[in-house]
Formats: sequence, C-alpha cells, structure tokens
Amino acid sequence: SHTCTLGALGCVAFGIGTSEVEHVMATQSLVQKKPANLRVVLEGALAPGVYAKDVILKLCQLLTVSGATGHAIEFAGGFVRQLPMDGRFTLCNMAIEMGARIGLIAPDGITFEYVRTALGRPAGDAALAAALAQWSALSSDAGAHFERELLLDVSDLQPQITWGTNPDQVIDIGAAIGADDSARAGVAFDYMGLQAGERLLARPVDVVFIGSCTNGRLSDLRVVAELARGRQVAPGVRAFVVPCSQQVRRAAEREGLDAILSAAGFRWGQPGCSMCASVNQEFVGAGQRCLSTSNRNFIGRQGAGARTHLVSPAVAAASALTGKVTDPRQLGPLGRVAAWAVLLLALGGNAPEATAAEAAPPSVGRVQLAYLDGGVVRASQSHFVAWPSQLFLLEAFDYNYKLGRHALETARLQVFVGGPVPLREAPQLLGWVARLDYLKLGAPAGGRSNSGGRLAWMS
Repeated sequence: SHTCTLGALGCVAFGIGTSEVEHVMATQSLVQKKPANLRVVLEGALAPGVYAKDVILKLCQLLTVSGATGHAIEFAGGFVRQLPMDGRFTLCNMAIEMGARIGLIAPDGITFEYVRTALGRPAGDAALAAALAQWSALSSDAGAHFERELLLDVSDLQPQITWGTNPDQVIDIGAAIGADDSARAGVAFDYMGLQAGERLLARPVDVVFIGSCTNGRLSDLRVVAELARGRQVAPGVRAFVVPCSQQVRRAAEREGLDAILSAAGFRWGQPGCSMCASVNQEFVGAGQRCLSTSNRNFIGRQGAGARTHLVSPAVAAASALTGKVTDPRQLGPLGRVAAWAVLLLALGGNAPEATAAEAAPPSVGRVQLAYLDGGVVRASQSHFVAWPSQLFLLEAFDYNYKLGRHALETARLQVFVGGPVPLREAPQLLGWVARLDYLKLGAPAGGRSNSGGRLAWMS
C-alpha cells in the first residue's frame, strides 16, 4: 500500500491488493478509475526540531484519513521545492493515510541529482542527460485545474504526535487532546487509555521504534544518532532502530551511526518492516505505549493491545532517552562538544585587490562557547580570529564529531550580516577551524539563520 512512496520521484505509483494481483497475473492489466486531482501547496520553512514527518502528520489531521479518497495528491510549493529527497519520500509515503492512492512531487534538480547518484552515472552522461530532458517536462502545467487545493504554511508548525488509533488523530506535542464525542474517538480513547484534556508530553513510554519505509532513511538515522551520542536509553525502555534498506544500513555503518546508537542502548536491527507491522517476533506488548516513526497506528498494528503514537525520528529518539514523551527541542544535541560560535571576517566586497586592512594579519582572541551537557548550560573557551567587520557563521558537520577531512569538505558558510566571504579569506578561516578538536556550530543570538540556531551567550 505504500508504493506511493515512489511518487517522490515523479512516478505514478500505487499499491494493489491480493485480488488485483490475481487480475494482473491473469490479464496483465488493471482496471482503474481516473482519480480526481488534489494539490497540497506547502510554503515556509520548518523550525529546528520539526521535520517532514510532522508536516505529513499535520496534513493527515487537516484532511483526515478519508479526505483524499479518490484523489491523486500533488505536493507543491516553495517548501517542497527545497525539501531533500528523504523528506519527499516521507510525504508521498503517507499520502495513502489520507485516502489517496497516489502522492506525487514534480521532478526537479534535486530529483535528478538523486537519480544520477543512485545510478552511479557521471555528470554529463549523454544518455542520462536525454532522459532528464524528458523528465523535466513531467510537471503540471502552469494553468492546470485541480478539483481541490490545500495551502499550509509550515513555518509555525510544532512537532506532531498521534493520540488515537488513526493517523489523523494528531495534536501538537505540547497540546492537550481535544474533546471529541464521536464513536470513533470513543474507541480510540478506550484503547489508548486516554481522555480528552490530557497531554501526552511527559507521559511514560515503554517502547520506541525508529524505522519503516516512512522514516528509516539515512538522514533519519543521523538525526537520531546526533541526539543519542553521549546519552543512554532510559531504564525500562526498549528502543529499536531498523534501517529501511540494506543500502541505508551499510551507509549508516560506514558513518559509525550503528556504534553511536548501540553505545546509547538502542538495538540496531536488520532492514525490514520489523515492528511497524509486528513481524519477525518484533512487537509491542499489550497495554504498552510505543512511539513509532512508522505510518499506521491502527488497533493491534504493532501487537495485540499495543498503544502506538506516530512521531518523527527526533521525537522518538528524545523520548527513548528520557523515558517519556519529549519534545526534542528541549533536549538539544550533546556529543563531546555541542557549541555555538561566531566568526568575524573582513567585508572584502568585490574589489579585485585586498585593502591594507584586509591584508594585515588577523587578530587572535578567545571566544566563550555555551553548550548543553545533559540539559545544563556549560561553557568552554577556544581561540577565534577577528577581522575588522562583518559577521559570519561557519557550520561544520561530521557525525563522528571529529573535525577531519570530511567535515572540512562539507563545511558551509552562512552570512548573517553583509555580503559574501572573500575567497582569499577561506584558507585562514579553515585553518582556524582545523585547530578545534570537536565542533558543532549554530547561529548567533539575533542573527539571521536558515537553520534557526541560537547562541546561548557569548563574551
């Protein structure tokens, strides 16, 4: 049923049941009714700690489990255009949970680069270039008619969590469950052991499952590992991490994510459906509460009497570490050092020659770094290099936190005030970064940041 995941590649993909399989085997064809068109336009940018899974859970709440029945959904808008492939797969994966058989995203440069890398084709491959030219035309016309359209700005979206026994019974993680007198809600309240007006935040959990075709991808596992490094799964919690494929599993192990998760007390599993559908003897006990990154929270889905709450990998990981439903934004990364810093660089402008001030050696001082250690704000000091003007942020990621060749190659520079960094300053900047042993950088207080990070304090 989750074949619609492939709609993230621009494919018309839908699942079929056993009776339809029989028809295909007998006739090599399927009788289908042309679906109506529903466009979901997503705009804005997600706040830190909020992910594509939260977006699709919110859409399930808005459209309900039957709201898109008989439709093909096209996900569009500025948010979708900048969303990496893993997030697009998550959106399309759960189109079926709103009743739609098909979820689609028009292919673009992000799609094409994903396909090129997956195929192992070099840039400029002639055959691939011809195919991409054809695929580029697979987008809705500018004036295309849609029977229905839904617009959602994701900028203020909070982490989401299901409270009931259907994917549309969703609330913000810190909200109270709303009143609902319907028979369906009554069944959900009884089965989940909850009442209207109660909150799920801080409620104890027994099991955490991170995986499935919805959220078992490499980027999901990186999020979980970043939260788990240096911490331990709470006593009494069974926590499972199951990659969605062998390819993802091998990639995660190359990055050392399995070692981080195992050291934290997570069980590193073999790829498959696993606890999503309670297969391979992996299930949740009766009456136990499970936070799951999968796509369905039906009665008995994860085991007889199992109480399932659908969440993002970040919420699942944070809750496994605390032993209770936890907003991941309250936890923060740990690692050996999880710190925020600012660098001062010269303006430089577009002048072809450096000014005397720019050519002068930079001054060296010390910067106070604030970071989280088990929820406590602590501080350390490190050298920084100061140029006369202009504030920039360097954001360097290495999921082993050791700042080596890989981290330097993937370092990104984000501007908070003024223009671009002069290319001639880059060696000095990277030379400064290389003197740090471990690093995790975010945005300064009051600064403008695409990632929305925040500096706790600095002197």
